[in-house]
Amino acid sequence: MTQSNHSTTKHYQQLTPEERGEIEAYLNAGKSQADIARLTNRSRSTISREIRRGTIRQRNSDYLFFTKYLADTSQLIQDKARQNRRFGGLEKVCW
Repeated sequence: MTQSNHSTTKHYQQLTPEERGEIEAYLNAGKSQADIARLTNRSRSTISREIRRGTIRQRNSDYLFFTKYLADTSQLIQDKARQNRRFGGLEKVCW
């Protein structure tokens, strides 16, 4: 029986700004999270977390609150989290 010597098999990647824009467009078109996951080849959990992270509460002209996913807001949150992380890795050393 063959055994793998690797304890980790998945390598996670951050969503790109373009993918966040696609998610926003699909949500505006009325697609479900499962449909968006299939269309973008991402996990349903990834899509769910991304929508939760990028959803903000706004007020319309009638002063009524509504929630909406904004790709730009989600990208700003990701950029801020990247700046605040404890270990910057080689980014700080090389650049």
